[in-house]
Amino acid sequence: MKPALLIILAIAALEGGVQAWRNHGLEPSQAPLFSWRDAKLVTSAPPPFGRALEIYRADRGMERFDRLAGGVTLQWLYLEWDDIETGPFAALAGHESEICNVTAGFTVIESRVPRTYVTPGGEQLEFHYARLKDASGATVHAYKLPWIQGVGAWHVDSSRDRSLRLQRSFIRHRGAARVVQAGVFGVNDESAAWEMVKKHLDSSLNWR
Repeated sequence: MKPALLIILAIAALEGGVQAWRNHGLEPSQAPLFSWRDAKLVTSAPPPFGRALEIYRADRGMERFDRLAGGVTLQWLYLEWDDIETGPFAALAGHESEICNVTAGFTVIESRVPRTYVTPGGEQLEFHYARLKDASGATVHAYKLPWIQGVGAWHVDSSRDRSLRLQRSFIRHRGAARVVQAGVFGVNDESAAWEMVKKHLDSSLNWR
């Protein structure tokens, strides 16, 4: 047998062994979990949101636009998974929010340190932040939270670290998962945009 084929078979066997070890006898997390209160969740929809559901294989989700006073709009993207492993979740949610937004036609102006939202119950949810520009040149403030039941926020800013990715590949964990992304249109000041996001999260997230 050729050496190259032996190497390929050895790698495949190693990956298969890691997957079997990661999932064998692993029960889903029973840790507290949040959902979006009164959300009109769908399992399929017209593109582009329907395409996101399909690509990310979410069990359900929603896209919603809240029109506020003064021409301000909050765009919400919310996805739910009932039972997922950390490996696949890292692949679909462990990247910065601007990657998806650039694909959708936005331009990245800057990224800053994450914003931390503290729920009324004391849970800390860390949102990645990026300031974007839409096709018309208007400013958009984007906040993204990938969250795993029993693990918490999946810190997207560390997904470029190879050593950390390797460490995460050996995590044995199953649980529900969520992604919340907010886009604030029509507000120049980032602090004001974040206050609007926090206010809506206070009334929207339901824990059990």
